[in-house]
Amino acid sequence: MCVLQQAEQHIGQIDTWPTYIIRHLFIDVPKPSIVRKFTASFHGNDIPVSIASQLYNACNDIYNLQVTEYICDLYSHWQRCRYNIHMSEYYNVRLHKFIWINGTALNQLEEVKPEVTVMDFGIVCTGCSSLIRNKLKYVKHVSHDASEYGRCTTIKTIN
Repeated sequence: MCVLQQAEQHIGQIDTWPTYIIRHLFIDVPKPSIVRKFTASFHGNDIPVSIASQLYNACNDIYNLQVTEYICDLYSHWQRCRYNIHMSEYYNVRLHKFIWINGTALNQLEEVKPEVTVMDFGIVCTGCSSLIRNKLKYVKHVSHDASEYGRCTTIKTIN
């Protein structure tokens, strides 16, 4: 099964994803703030780090090893911080709301206030649908290989 299909099993078909996540995945330059938003969305929606990292690698032309390490570091940081609050926010696809990533000992479904009420979904709203659909032809042939991401198990400090 391809890595995109595995992600879609967790959060639905790509055309139902928030447009900002699709843009971060395919179009935007992977700056720390962009990678953090993408990673928060995948972590918060319970997508394994190996799938998140490999999908980003397959979709983003500017991807590099530092991005993999940053994605892994963020997952690790969020999982080991038991009592930290409001570490990042993400769009929860099941609840259709923005939720805070809180420490593992705290409420995992705390809504972000005030609510965000207007948001686009799907590839068409990116303004780059032709480019993304062409990339998807390639991505649909990338198989998920969790063994490549063993380095994600090491815990590092995020500043």
